[in-house]
Amino acid sequence: MSFILERFLPYRLRILYDSVASSFSAMYVKQFDLVPYEWRILASISQNKSFTAKQLSQHSRMHKTRVSRAINKLSSKQMIEKTVNQDDKRETFLKLTDKGLQTYTKIAQLAEQFDEDILKCLTSKEQKSLSLIIDKLQQHAETNFYRSGASDS
Repeated sequence: MSFILERFLPYRLRILYDSVASSFSAMYVKQFDLVPYEWRILASISQNKSFTAKQLSQHSRMHKTRVSRAINKLSSKQMIEKTVNQDDKRETFLKLTDKGLQTYTKIAQLAEQFDEDILKCLTSKEQKSLSLIIDKLQQHAETNFYRSGASDS
């Protein structure tokens, strides 16, 4: 068998993810006192204005326990507010507070700059191709392989 781990796509993507994510998170973890999964929740809520925990778990592909922890931490930091669904008291709607929106905006600016910086090694054409390839692989994987409830590690 000639399997080479370093050429295996999931391995390569994970190594790339680890390098990129740790480099980006170093830019905001100390300054904003957020861990990466809290930032993902903050960013997800900002894109939709309001989410339930279940929707966040589906959108972010994070386990519900991790989402719950992030919600509690972000709530204690006064970055999100919870509103009970009047039609179903078991469900809570989440939205960013002013503080959460300000924090999100500052980190989003860092994210845009980081994105630009990391993609500088590619030509404009390569950047477009990479984006199309990622979209195509994601669609293919979700259609043929992805199973809801998978781990978020």
